[in-house]
Amino acid sequence: MDERQTIKNRKVLIICAIVLLVAIPVAFYFINIANRRNVIENAGSEKVSELGKVNLEAVEKRVKILLKSYYDYSDDDVKQVKMIVREDSMKITYDEKGKVDRFSFLVDLNKPELTYLISKDVGGDIMATCPEIGLAKNPDVFCIGTDQVSTIDVMLDKYLPYSATTDDGYYFTIWHDKTGTIKPRLDMYANICNDEKVGESVMAAIKAWIKDKGVNPDIVPINYQASYCEHGND
Repeated sequence: MDERQTIKNRKVLIICAIVLLVAIPVAFYFINIANRRNVIENAGSEKVSELGKVNLEAVEKRVKILLKSYYDYSDDDVKQVKMIVREDSMKITYDEKGKVDRFSFLVDLNKPELTYLISKDVGGDIMATCPEIGLAKNPDVFCIGTDQVSTIDVMLDKYLPYSATTDDGYYFTIWHDKTGTIKPRLDMYANICNDEKVGESVMAAIKAWIKDKGVNPDIVPINYQASYCEHGND
């Protein structure tokens, strides 16, 4: 092999190295784009795209944090989550420069079948709160939103605390507990003295009351452990 051939081979190697140095990052970039499927499935629609990439990614991040915090979702679970923005619910306001300032809209998730009311306030914070049950994609899925705002807050807080007696004459009361637990729930007190039969009667009365308020009682977490004997009957 003469010197000219050696130089030519070196040039070929250098060119190949340069091509690889450019091609590999570019390939990773496009692979990453391909793998990152839009969590918001209609993000590319004319209406939704008005929100801009930064805002849409902020919404995705907020919802993912909620799912991991309150629904015990793993990273793999979160990767399967898809969302659809209800375009007819979108409200957008712009600043003096024509940039998106504030917005709100409903978004439906595929798993769990949740509906969130997404909003961006003046301070730029993204909030995800539970809407009225009539607006939910699946009203039988318990919702927990930003700052632990839940189905209980939205539908039952206006009536709580609530006290009554069962048909058997047993006193009970229920209230909304947010202390000592990361997940909102109802606590109950009753003078049942750990009698399971009476306990069933109390729980039936509580669930009937919840159902009467338009909420599926089976989705509302109730702390059964907060049931005690009436004072003096221990």
